[in-house]
Amino acid sequence: MPVVTTGTAPGGLAPPEVAAALAQGVRGGADFTIQPEAQNSGPRVLLLFGPPEQLSPWRACAPDAVLGSGFGDGRRVAALVCDGPSTVAHLRAVAAGDTPADATDLLQAVGDRLFPDPYERYAYDRYSGVGYGGFGSFGSYGSRVGVGIGFGF
Repeated sequence: MPVVTTGTAPGGLAPPEVAAALAQGVRGGADFTIQPEAQNSGPRVLLLFGPPEQLSPWRACAPDAVLGSGFGDGRRVAALVCDGPSTVAHLRAVAAGDTPADATDLLQAVGDRLFPDPYERYAYDRYSGVGYGGFGSFGSYGSRVGVGIGFGF
């Protein structure tokens, strides 16, 4: 997936190091490629280091968006997953410090949050392809009591 960056990553990480750290945070692996120019179509990740506070994540993926950078703290990042002009996911985060290790930790956490693994995080599909879920209720009306529970496989 293409990655477009603006601003300077904390710790002075080079763009290929940024892509590698982002990919390390994605469970199961990912293939991110840095693109020097912002593309306006297709899926991509935008990483804005030192984003302005007034940046609208819902408009940042649009072709005419003014992304800017360097207006804020360089340890801050705004990360967006775009599909054409639409924002699919976004977050803001701050590195613990200015070292390369802090920047790597930040980008790994960003990769994990932008591309979560629902099987690991929410315990779905624990039994070899059989999903499960449940719903239960308890209620009363007057002197009557009702109890219901259901499971789907």
